[in-house]
Amino acid sequence: MYSVRLITPEKLKKIDDAKLIQFEAFNGQMGVMPGHEKMMVMVKPGIVTIDNENEIFITGGFAEIKESEIIIISEEIVYPKDITHDYLQKKIAYLQGLSADHPDYDNAFLTVQNIEHLVLSKE
Repeated sequence: MYSVRLITPEKLKKIDDAKLIQFEAFNGQMGVMPGHEKMMVMVKPGIVTIDNENEIFITGGFAEIKESEIIIISEEIVYPKDITHDYLQKKIAYLQGLSADHPDYDNAFLTVQNIEHLVLSKE
């Protein structure tokens, strides 16, 4: 079993006894189960699924996979039920304020794409 810690500058979410953690890394879709090789990966903005039931949206970040723990560090975590048109508009406004060569631009663009998908899937 894994202990999952989702860390942001403002909060810590901990889930114990997880058997399967799924997320999109920059090198592809990952499914982490007990016994997984230790590693660190960059995580794309999107949904982190824990045991096929808990879903949490992250705005990208890093994951450290250890023997019995996975730590995901992200700027922000949001439950999909809390993602609204207003939240999307804030992220679009942030993206529009960035120049294409800004270091945050690609991540902000992916975040907006994924949030748009979540908002449209609710309609």
